[in-house]
Amino acid sequence: MRDLFARRAPASLVCGACDHPALFFLKAGEDPSIALMHLPGLDALVAVRCERERVLTLLDVVAPAIPSAAGIAAALGGGFDTLRAFITPDRLAWRPAEAIPEDTGCMARGPYLPEGQDFMLTPMKV
Repeated sequence: MRDLFARRAPASLVCGACDHPALFFLKAGEDPSIALMHLPGLDALVAVRCERERVLTLLDVVAPAIPSAAGIAAALGGGFDTLRAFITPDRLAWRPAEAIPEDTGCMARGPYLPEGQDFMLTPMKV
């Protein structure tokens, strides 16, 4: 996993949070609902939450090339009806059917470049 973090590509080219492996693993360790899944066929590590059957909640992707949402879902065994992405979806080859506002406690001041685009900051931080 250390190698994946060393080769990690940004999960988004629009908006993202700081990239520190310790914060990622601390968050995974403090929240038992988070599963870290190694997907060797995609050379990726994904943080997911399985809250409801047939719903894939994607929290973060660590990979040298960000795989598509469909590729991630297939590598996890498929059978999902819904994807909830908690990362900006620009590199997932997927767009949400509906953007649902989420209160992350983050604030922007001044011009905000991603305005009008779908974006989300990963919760994989403490």
